[in-house]
Amino acid sequence: MKLRYAFSMIELVFVIVVMGILASLAIPRMDRDLRQEAMDSILSDIMLAQRMAVSDFRHDAADPEWQRTYWQWAPFECTNGNMYYTVYSDKNKLGNANRDEAAIDSYNQKYLYASTTGYCATGNIDASDSDRVLITKKFGIKSIDRKGGCEGDGKKHVGFDEYGRPHIGMRNSNEPNYASLMKKDCELTFNFDNGLIEDSSPFAITVEAITGRTFVSKR
Repeated sequence: MKLRYAFSMIELVFVIVVMGILASLAIPRMDRDLRQEAMDSILSDIMLAQRMAVSDFRHDAADPEWQRTYWQWAPFECTNGNMYYTVYSDKNKLGNANRDEAAIDSYNQKYLYASTTGYCATGNIDASDSDRVLITKKFGIKSIDRKGGCEGDGKKHVGFDEYGRPHIGMRNSNEPNYASLMKKDCELTFNFDNGLIEDSSPFAITVEAITGRTFVSKR
């Protein structure tokens, strides 16, 4: 009986072909995962803003501007088109987000924060900030379309009150009259820069009026 100590050339070629097929199947799967990661990340942080609002009771009858301190999910765009978001409560009521007002990323214990003077100006973020908020750099998202209750100028930030109800335009509230309460469902559509990932089709997240229920409505 003759013993074999090596593969034949045909066997080696067959193994290489199979490995190539598996690799070609894995690459699109990695791209789809990146899109799914964007969905999961943004959805969880909008819901985080709502949870923070319920647990961190901001109602203060003695303060006529307390509605401005609602926890909110706030997207921003740099002049070069790069987008990011921050989850924060405007506790000092100055109209802008500060690092010490931002929520903490449960994945890495960093701030869900970036800034126009920092990230937009230099392209980098502080070591204490989570890069998960850099939705253009990390996921390839180039724009956000808004419909329904969050459509129009000045309605980019989605905030929540102590009951978890969604609000729009509360940043300029000078009296606690709940005028900023969202009356229609808000649909946020996230558009990708085509070509950066295999599946660059948009997805949408809906924030229901009154209830604040938040979910991916278009995959």
